[in-house]
Amino acid sequence: MIDTGSLWLRSEKMKTKAFVYAFALVAFYGGQSSARGAAATIEQAVNATSGTMPASQAENKLRFAGLNGCRQVNVPLENGRTTVPLVPHGDSSATNLVSVVGLLSRRIVPDTLRVAADGDDDAPSVQRALNMLSSDGQLGGEIMFLPRIYKLNSPIMQTNQGVWRCVQGHMSTGGLAADPAQRYGGTWFQIGARFIGSSTPPITISSGTAIGATIDGCAFFEIQPASRNPAAGSVTAAWKPAAYPFVIGIQDVKGEVFITNTLWRGITKGVYSDNAGRLQVRNAMTDFYTTGFEVHHDYDVDRFVGIHEWGFNGSELDKLHYKTHNENLIRLYRADTPILDDIFAINTFSAIDLEQDSASGSLAGGVSTKVNIGTLICDGSVHCILNDAPATTVKVSILDAQGQDNTQKGLTAHAGSSAIEMAAYGTVQVGSLYTQSMAQGAIHLFGSQCSYVSVDSLVIDESGGAAGARGYVADMAACARSPVGGTNTVSIGKPPARIMAAPPSTYMPFTATGSLLWTVQTSHQ
Repeated sequence: MIDTGSLWLRSEKMKTKAFVYAFALVAFYGGQSSARGAAATIEQAVNATSGTMPASQAENKLRFAGLNGCRQVNVPLENGRTTVPLVPHGDSSATNLVSVVGLLSRRIVPDTLRVAADGDDDAPSVQRALNMLSSDGQLGGEIMFLPRIYKLNSPIMQTNQGVWRCVQGHMSTGGLAADPAQRYGGTWFQIGARFIGSSTPPITISSGTAIGATIDGCAFFEIQPASRNPAAGSVTAAWKPAAYPFVIGIQDVKGEVFITNTLWRGITKGVYSDNAGRLQVRNAMTDFYTTGFEVHHDYDVDRFVGIHEWGFNGSELDKLHYKTHNENLIRLYRADTPILDDIFAINTFSAIDLEQDSASGSLAGGVSTKVNIGTLICDGSVHCILNDAPATTVKVSILDAQGQDNTQKGLTAHAGSSAIEMAAYGTVQVGSLYTQSMAQGAIHLFGSQCSYVSVDSLVIDESGGAAGARGYVADMAACARSPVGGTNTVSIGKPPARIMAAPPSTYMPFTATGSLLWTVQTSHQ
């Protein structure tokens, strides 16, 4: 007896498999030349999966032509027997474009949407791709970028959940800001000089319909003024970067935005986020000049994980001088319970800068509270944590700070350097703190109101004898009573270790409104 139920189930599975295979072919061929022309593959794919045509034969019957000078498909698709004309895309807004990829697999290659009027600007074709993803009310999909340089000379606005899917590249230290030969590989976005002096970001992600928007695997660079290559010890403040705006602006999304696996080479300003909530920046290799990531009015747990700041665009000494006087890698204004981990910063003014936010319309101002930091390492930087926001609360597991001024000939500490700089009152808790080459001290409290800092384990290593390093555990100024106490207090869980040839006579300069405390230990056998 024939089991009709089994036959029906097998038939349904074959249909499902057929459409999955069809979508895969559409997505593949969409990345080659024409996403729309790939509609001709559907029938062959279904036939191949159902057994009426071998899959290899279905694939071999399809041939795509190349692109013209504007990167448009310039000849129709051939399927072996029938010539399939391409759907024209004369509507430059692209809101009504027909795309099999957009409708079925939700993947669009913006290179197929260029028109001659775009000139040297790739932004319009990216905008068309984003518009297509919004045209049917489903809001989401993937923009598939090729491994090449895309030039952005006009703004892009994203109001949907579109995913920017780039080919992952890499960076090496120094070298060119951009390499047309693509030695670094991957998808790169060049921010055009037309943005210099503008406050409009090249890329804006806006409104609640953009919750879940993702930028993945993409790389960004800007053309900056040339270095004058000064000699060590003779650096002045002559060099400064071009006045580019933030590359990415996130506004009123009120939910998750993901920026993952990105590269930032020689960038004046990176990402500005206002009223987002749950912004996630993960695995970023960066070289910023003023601000890397700036957050405002965020009430719901941002995450910054795996940030590596380095001189990828060159480490000429005038650039280093500018960075160590101006760059704040991560600036948090009002950010509730942000989580940061696995962060390395070199040659910055601060790695983490905490500032006070003002109210804006219905958005409450305030400061960052319950800032949770895992591992934070700062090298050649003036400060690792800079607090300029009253009542901020910070917790750190591991903090490693080195304050060497790398623009000098010898081992010299940055003037005024400290691992923890409390310009405003607050509380900071640290599990393990290690410092080198700090001119002001490991911990510097000089706000007008009193602060409290606790460290479980502290090691000050000045065995290298950096010029200008004072070797103090803490340095404090007079302060007025604050909600955290009537004196500046640094409390250490065990006696600090100072590794140096000639320790100073005191752990902290005297102040009548400051205390340095640690628990007396008892010897045990």
